Amino acid sequence: MQWLVDYFTDSANGFTYSLNAPDGDGRSNLDVINDFLDTRSGYCTHYATTLAVLGRAMGVPTRVVLGYNRGAGPSVGGSYTVAAKQLHAWTEAYIENIGWVPFDVTPATTENGSASDATDTTDTSTSDGTSSGDTPTIDRGTTSDGTSDTTDDATTDDGTSTQDQTDETTADAATSGTTRRIVPEDASPWLAAAIWTAIVLCVLAIVSLTPAAARRLRRVRRLALVRRGGRRGWMNGWAELCDSAWDAGLRWDGSATDRTIGGLIDGTFAGGDAEGYARRVETLLFAGDAADGAAGGSGEPSDAVRTGLAAIRETGRGQTWLRRVRRFLLPSSLLRRR
Repeated sequence: MQWLVDYFTDSANGFTYSLNAPDGDGRSNLDVINDFLDTRSGYCTHYATTLAVLGRAMGVPTRVVLGYNRGAGPSVGGSYTVAAKQLHAWTEAYIENIGWVPFDVTPATTENGSASDATDTTDTSTSDGTSSGDTPTIDRGTTSDGTSDTTDDATTDDGTSTQDQTDETTADAATSGTTRRIVPEDASPWLAAAIWTAIVLCVLAIVSLTPAAARRLRRVRRLALVRRGGRRGWMNGWAELCDSAWDAGLRWDGSATDRTIGGLIDGTFAGGDAEGYARRVETLLFAGDAADGAAGGSGEPSDAVRTGLAAIRETGRGQTWLRRVRRFLLPSSLLRRR
């Protein structure tokens, strides 16, 4: 990059600033660059894109940045006032172990606001590739205030696009940039490994807790309906009792009736009255809405459901911790055919 910077900034090579340089006019971007290198006259877009393409050809990752030059005037409170003519483009190159470093080989001139009338240097630039008042070439991977880090669909000050010149550069830079955002660039191998391990563990935790969260959501929704009572309350309470018993390890075949299932639950988990609850459910199923009053007449469903779930939980406390963890993380009722 230093050789290219010296080539563009050496006054003996005759590079000048001009807003009258032709644009693409339907030609390819490389044709425009060839014409620019022949005439050695153009504005910031010509200089920035040419330096980016030549740097890329030499194996250096580059990109074109659009923003404003800071002008020739002093700052006020660390801020600069810019005009429309200071819209500017320059090149950034990725230097290993440093980051993105800006290079600006556009000659400083009053036409773009980068030089005052007394110091117009249209035909020269500083030896390090920095135009007077333009974005400085520094040894840190940062850009000046108000600039953009991307070149996708960027439009230059003559209306042409810089995307074609920097597509490959942007693709390479995106990969390394994403990695740096996750793992600090100066992180040691051990720190990088710890960060990636933490990320993997978080993903695994989310995946492993998804079934438990789904089962919990289903239970909360059912119990809310149970508290409202009525036919839907009784039916959802029965569904929750059956799923809880299934999660606890109780099994029955598909031909079992509700009353049979209630007897199995009572025989396995002492303390509830699942069979009596099942009789109420069968009454609702076969008698329809006319049985609503009969079902509710002997108590709200919430009382029976609460008693049955407590009996199932009490029995589950006698199981090994490994089985209890497996029941929590992988509730089998999510896959039970109803």
